[in-house]
Amino acid sequence: MDAAGEKSARERRVFRDFARQSGLNIAIETIESKEPPEPDILCSTIDGEFIAFELVEFCDEIVAEALKRRDTKNGHFFRTADPSSKIIYKKLEKSGSYITRWPIELLCYTAGNILTPDDVIVPTVTSIVESKTHSFRRIWFLGEQGVEKLYEN
Repeated sequence: MDAAGEKSARERRVFRDFARQSGLNIAIETIESKEPPEPDILCSTIDGEFIAFELVEFCDEIVAEALKRRDTKNGHFFRTADPSSKIIYKKLEKSGSYITRWPIELLCYTAGNILTPDDVIVPTVTSIVESKTHSFRRIWFLGEQGVEKLYEN
């Protein structure tokens, strides 16, 4: 599988986890990956409502690289900072560039490549999304503590 295929498969795994926890009654069998400029995922609810989702991982590149090299087992020290505000600003700026006829929602998630705890990420991101103009109907966060809705228009 090529890099794009691996990314799509990973996003579908993350999204299925989100669907199970969110309470949105998403019909799991309808989850499909899409190509840009469409959002990453298209699915429908059990009631037949189609929803497009863009996904973004809150990932600290320093942590991800250390884990990739397995540097953490040797007790190496590295300095890091919460990347979530930078990542969400970039995603919100891009929000108007997606092409779909369905409502678009944003799913932000962590997948082990960040040291920042959920209780720091959630208020940081919530304050940003409430203060910026964007085209997402709702914004969700899937972290270590489960699913949380951060914004609803």
